[in-house]
Amino acid sequence: MKSRWMWLVSLNLVALVIALTTLGTRTACAPLRDLRDLRDQLRGTVLNVTLPVPSPVPMVPVPALPVPTVPVPVPTVPTVQPEVVTVQPEVVAAVAPTSVVTQVPPLDDCDGREDRFVVEPCAELMADAAQAAHRFDEIYARQAWGSRVQELGTHTRSGLGSDMKGAFDWITGLTKFFNQNPELQTIADIPSGDMGWQMAVRHLNTAKLYFGGDIAKSVAVDNAKRYRAHENKILQHWDLYSCGVPKWSTTCNSTKNSFDVIMIRDALQHIAISKVQQILRKVILDSGAKWFITSSYPATDTLRTDPYGCSTNENLFCSKGAMPAGDGGWYPIALDCAPFHLPSPAFKTASHGTFKIENDFLYIYKIDDALKEAVLNMKPCPSFAPAKPTPVTAATPEMLRPQFARSFSRFRNPQ
Repeated sequence: MKSRWMWLVSLNLVALVIALTTLGTRTACAPLRDLRDLRDQLRGTVLNVTLPVPSPVPMVPVPALPVPTVPVPVPTVPTVQPEVVTVQPEVVAAVAPTSVVTQVPPLDDCDGREDRFVVEPCAELMADAAQAAHRFDEIYARQAWGSRVQELGTHTRSGLGSDMKGAFDWITGLTKFFNQNPELQTIADIPSGDMGWQMAVRHLNTAKLYFGGDIAKSVAVDNAKRYRAHENKILQHWDLYSCGVPKWSTTCNSTKNSFDVIMIRDALQHIAISKVQQILRKVILDSGAKWFITSSYPATDTLRTDPYGCSTNENLFCSKGAMPAGDGGWYPIALDCAPFHLPSPAFKTASHGTFKIENDFLYIYKIDDALKEAVLNMKPCPSFAPAKPTPVTAATPEMLRPQFARSFSRFRNPQ
């Protein structure tokens, strides 16, 4: 009886535990179930929402503008009747000649060739000029006056005054002159030497035409090779005394034209006075040039015994400056003095004021009537016959005043 009672109690306890477990599970899952139900409700609400569609706005018709019934008058342009001019035959005959176009110098037939500058070569040097040319060729060949090789010092074969240092004041003076006169586009530079300084003057390098001539044929040939790519340069064998002043033309126009500027630097002092006078006549009177540029020494340096140089004792200067042994020596030529008596130049500056070498000056003359008259009135040196002319090769610096010793030694023929 007791065991049966115990079995019933155990069965009731099991039933109670199962009931409590079931009730607890339902109670714990209630919040999750509620959230799930809320979610489903919200989803259904959002999916079922419909947006309102706006009603169309009614179009209001715009009344048409009234068209004016009165036409706008259009102005009329009066018709101009053409004026009829009757030309009489005799009037036509009188006017006809004025319609002829000014004649232009005829051009040569180029046959498709490029138009280039031309200077006719000098036909032949005079005998004494040929001898001088041969002597200068030897000087350049021996590099007696310097070399373009840096280690040998001067960067030029034309002497101490022709390197960049010796020509510094000429470069400065010519640059200033050509900046003030840019219209001068054709320049003849005789003698040009080996052109150790000229291209430092921008205008000489970029001008329409630069002609460089030199009495030493080897130098002229070398210059032509070095500048063969420069179409604005002509470099030739030339001697002013034998050949005169050059004229230029083109391959398509054979008309001979004058150069604007003739330049003779550091040359007249190596030429006998009688020849210098002839060269001046060719340059000033016959060339047609506008300007003449050259070198000249002051009156006080002209180997004279009088204190003012130009006033007296002109025969002494002529005898010392005529160089009876021939060209190639040196004397301090003074164009202000006898036998030249040229007027004052338009521009004057010391040739070597910055780097002292010699006492000469850069003279720039405008070729005007006053200069031409002075050249026309030049008188030759009186004739003289020294007993024993001293050869140039045997000359010594002691023959001159001390300030010229260095200059003269540069132009001697080295042994």
